[in-house]
Amino acid sequence: MKRAIIFMLFTYCFFRGVSQQGYIADKMEVMSQLQGYSTYTYSNKYYSFATFYQNSIGREYVVFNSLENIYFVDITDPKLPVKMDSITSIFSEPFKNLYVHKNYCYFFDVYDNVYIYDKTFFPSSLLFLGMYQTPASIYSRIFSNNLMYSIKSGTNIIVTNISSPQNFVVLDSLSKDIPALSSVNSISMQNDTLYASCGNKGLFMLHFDTLLNKFSAIDSVPNTNNQNTFYNHFVLNNILIKTQYPYTLEDEIFLSKNGLYIFNNNALFLPGGGKKYFCALNEKWVISYNNMGLFLYSIDEPLKPVKLGSFSTYNSNSGSSTAITKCTSNFNGKYLIALNSVNGIYILDPTEAVKLKEKEISLKYDLLVYPSPANSGFTVQLKRDYPTTLSLISLNGISLYKKTYNGNINDFINTTNISEGAYVLKIDGNEGQLSRKIIIKH
Repeated sequence: MKRAIIFMLFTYCFFRGVSQQGYIADKMEVMSQLQGYSTYTYSNKYYSFATFYQNSIGREYVVFNSLENIYFVDITDPKLPVKMDSITSIFSEPFKNLYVHKNYCYFFDVYDNVYIYDKTFFPSSLLFLGMYQTPASIYSRIFSNNLMYSIKSGTNIIVTNISSPQNFVVLDSLSKDIPALSSVNSISMQNDTLYASCGNKGLFMLHFDTLLNKFSAIDSVPNTNNQNTFYNHFVLNNILIKTQYPYTLEDEIFLSKNGLYIFNNNALFLPGGGKKYFCALNEKWVISYNNMGLFLYSIDEPLKPVKLGSFSTYNSNSGSSTAITKCTSNFNGKYLIALNSVNGIYILDPTEAVKLKEKEISLKYDLLVYPSPANSGFTVQLKRDYPTTLSLISLNGISLYKKTYNGNINDFINTTNISEGAYVLKIDGNEGQLSRKIIIKH
């Protein structure tokens, strides 16, 4: 293994707002930025990263590359990252994909050579197991148990047994078992089900039988008049989010309880063109990212996602943007790790955005308004130990009632002199603002 002692620049950003590239963080804190060195002069030099947690010592690490160089960084304290080790490509060729699975690191270069390291005793030691040639033209891989699923040239899925890291064994290919699926754009895995976006053929849910070494189709969302064209998707429990690029820039959310149901929803639309990708902070928060940055959404109500915060990589000074190409949460879901193709790794704290939504949810479930529709009036009940203001507003913006309460609310609001129709009850307090629709019918 060829080692390189390379200067690494860490820029610590403790402030909210504009980072040194002119990027804007809204309700997110830029905790740190990680950059590396490369002998190449390409503008896009950050291709991939992976994370892992060493249970034995309670430390968390991020591994990322700056073209031909790979860095291991301790991010247990995300505001004070510490460089632990670095690796340089044997032939000085850029790395394009980095993966960590179980006790091993798999680093693929642009020629599909894979460098394999045993990280069992990291950071005390990092054992180089060897470099091997893998099938060419692979652009996406996922690991599950002792298997690696790879997309080859956007047309096929290859399954490889990696139980012995130094002896990859190709087991099967999707095109052999299901020849009709000749175009695979992206894949993901959940609960041993492989989800495959197959362009205008739709989305397929697949199972790979490790005894028979054979694929079978479990279910699918077929393409109907180009309405369900799949290019990218993200699976989270019973929610599947997908994009239809390049035919449209519309997102749709699928609920997979009792079958697959399609709901059109533009709420996850990102500004700018290009493909969109997704990751989960946890079961309630989803990140959508592309060439304009990343956006945090609440999916507490899956059909009504709400944008909570963002990290924009659009530079208002230069009028240009650089892409977020990968994003994930750390091992306990407390902060985000995002890869910018030009400026490296950003570690972001979304606490402010998440807390605002959590307070809103708390307010929502503590509020009781009845009856509906109201005749002579309605009762508002809300347990709070700080000032809260109630306002009743007509749909054209006229305030009909406004009162501030210093603690718990249990009040009857008289509506006998208010015309029939729809109104908005607004609740303002320390936890944010909430609105309820009120119908008055005499």
